[in-house]
This record gives sequence, structure tokens and C-alpha cells, in this order.
Amino acid sequence: MRGLWLARRGQGKAIIFCNGWGMDERPLAHLASRLHDVYMLYDYRDPTPPAELDTVLDGAGELSLISWSMGVFRGQQLLAERAVPLARAVAVNGTLCPVDDSLGIPRQLYADTLAAYGEETRRRFYRRMCRDKGTLNFFLACQPQRSLEEQREELRVLLQETRCLSLDTSLYRTAIVAIGDRIFPAANQRRFWQGLRPLSLDSGHYPFHLWASWEELLDFADSSGTA
Repeated sequence: MRGLWLARRGQGKAIIFCNGWGMDERPLAHLASRLHDVYMLYDYRDPTPPAELDTVLDGAGELSLISWSMGVFRGQQLLAERAVPLARAVAVNGTLCPVDDSLGIPRQLYADTLAAYGEETRRRFYRRMCRDKGTLNFFLACQPQRSLEEQREELRVLLQETRCLSLDTSLYRTAIVAIGDRIFPAANQRRFWQGLRPLSLDSGHYPFHLWASWEELLDFADSSGTA
């Protein structure tokens, strides 16, 4: 696992962002941060967190967790065992049962993506992530610069290591579910998070084009009344 600072403001507030599979910092680069340090975790081929993560966690006066897609499961794994106090914990378009026909990504879709993963499969996946042509163009202009080999291996490792965790164990107090998600189907997400009253978002799987800053994302999550 790799870590990267996206913003360092030094004001005592920090966000840990657990990115989705196959991503890097580029699809988030447009998000400004007015108040928060933002530390991103990504590339889950090796589950071992970066050594500086504990320093990041210890140094924050107020800590929020935001996780997207497969990062929802990874964020739960990382922070539940550390018992870190969180001001907010927000799951975006993911569940704690990430490969499952009724609660996550359908197994056949995941298996087919892994089996055929190459340049054309990647293009199709990116199209499925984005709800419309405008969002796709936005994403492609800032798409991750990860190699096919890295992404394929990460996909394989995640399939081996993910399992179903119950909602009762969840760190997340807010779930954001995109109504047009074609990766983690919205119905599956709502089924998993039903006890949490998930907040609906008019988007596809990639939603970050809707916000200009991390604070806007947090404000949207807080509007659910469950944060």
C-alpha cells in the first residue's frame, strides 16, 4: 500500500482518503482543501500500510475518514484495528462486502474484468464508472497513470483478500450511494447500508467531479444527518 499527501495545511484537521482500486492522485487533483491535511492511501497490492500512517493518525486533532469503492473495505481494515477516534467516517460507492452478488460488485462482473483485463477492458471499465459523456471526458483528462500490470495484480489481490464484514462492525456512519453506479450497483449498496439511511447522489461510480473541494464533499456527507 502506498500513501501520498494531497494537501498539508497544518491546522490540526486531517482527512484519510482510501482510494479505489487502480487509482492514484490524478482523479482527485481538482479537489482543493481549505482547512484539512489530506493523506491518500492507494495501490492495495501489498496490504501493509505505509510507515508514516501512524504519524498521520497521531498528529491530527480532528480526523475524518473518506473511502471510495474498494477503499471502503480497506479503510475499515486499517482503522478498525487501531481504534482511532473519528470525527466523521464516510463510505462513498462501496460496501464492507465488496465482491458479492447482492451486497457489492457482482462476482461474475469482477471475475470477467480480472480474466480479460487489458487496455480495452480498462477503457470499458472507465466508461462504466462514469454516468455520461461529460463525466467520462472529465475523468479521462485526469485518469490514473497506473500500468495495466499493476492494476491487474491489485485486482487479483483484492479478490483474494476481501470478505464480507457485517454492518455491525462498521466504522462508517455515513454512506453515499450514487443512483447511477454500474460498478457497485446502487441497489446492492442500499441493501448493505439500509440500517444507516444512506444518502443518495445523482452520479455514477466516479462522483468527484461534483465537488470542488474536500470540504464540499464533507458538507454533503454532513447533510445526511448521520455523520
